[in-house]
Amino acid sequence: AFVALQPVSLEMGPTVLCPGTHTAAAHTALDRWSLGQRSRDEVVEHFGGRPVLCEEGTAVLMDSRLLHCGGQNLASAMGGRRRRLLYTTWQLPGNAPLGSTYSIREELKGQLRLSDFMGGSDPG
Repeated sequence: AFVALQPVSLEMGPTVLCPGTHTAAAHTALDRWSLGQRSRDEVVEHFGGRPVLCEEGTAVLMDSRLLHCGGQNLASAMGGRRRRLLYTTWQLPGNAPLGSTYSIREELKGQLRLSDFMGGSDPG
């Protein structure tokens, strides 16, 4: 999931989501391209990639297995600039999904739960 902390325009290289690609079949199809080819426009288009343009505060919830990537951030003279997102992932304790779904620093892995951020308790 991510929340846009500012408006995100096409010039800023928004996240591109490929609807319906959270399946094993889609990932097998992606394996037909080499790692060096996967960022090419024709591959993103093949999987139906759509840029996610956001207003500030827009929340996007997605299955992390969904094929996705960052779009091209244009030069500042062309309207490009850094995009700022609050990014978070969740999973059930003990669940070990296949593939790269982790986005937490190694030293924090297994240390935090969603309830730690729900307020009302003193973290110590």
